[in-house]
Amino acid sequence: MKAQLKDLPSKLVGTELVDMSPEHMKFYEAIKEGIKEEADKIDLKSANLLALTTRLRQATVCPELLTSQKIVSSKIERCVEKVQTLIESGEKVVIMSSFKEPLNQLMELLADYKPLLCSGDTPDDLIAKYVEQFQTDTEHKVILCSYSKMGTGWSLNAASYMICLDEQWTYAQNSQAHDRIHRVNNTLPAFITTLICKDTIDERVHEVSEYKKELSDYLVDGVDNEIAKNLQSEMARIISEL
Repeated sequence: MKAQLKDLPSKLVGTELVDMSPEHMKFYEAIKEGIKEEADKIDLKSANLLALTTRLRQATVCPELLTSQKIVSSKIERCVEKVQTLIESGEKVVIMSSFKEPLNQLMELLADYKPLLCSGDTPDDLIAKYVEQFQTDTEHKVILCSYSKMGTGWSLNAASYMICLDEQWTYAQNSQAHDRIHRVNNTLPAFITTLICKDTIDERVHEVSEYKKELSDYLVDGVDNEIAKNLQSEMARIISEL
């Protein structure tokens, strides 16, 4: 196994800064101001911090998670552009997100490519069927995946490209998700791009994930130790600096 891992093609992981449209930025700023006001009134413990930061993350990836207004997500627009370019070049694409709603929107926007949706609402037997189709046929060019359902275990290396609409808080979880297209039987490099909205919570999440690796899985597992206290401080700092 060591020899196989050593011989794996490279995994190239990067980010792309996305400039929000004026409408999207105005919405994000309104959400941010509301959260700042709320943060002044509550005890910033782990559950509250997670709820507040999740709302900000939702605002960058898919405003319709937070409002009935039809505010176009700049991140989803950019994702569609990238997918179109890749497919025109003969590639397949995996798209990952923490949230179902942006994946549902992309199902409609990318309908010409017959996307397959694998989220928490998808039965396990259908997921196995969709993965098999994505891996073996030429008809389905895109697979839309939630981290919670598809971030571990599955092989999706019929694609050499992955677009992440958002990141998880831990480096280990992000790396596991990236490895869905970076497998021991790969013959081509894997290219992973995370879309990050400029001047938003996205940049802070990336900072925590990349440079605070020792903070581990506190937000997921709720481990109560010094690592947890450090991450809680990081989360509090993010909110206080909005």
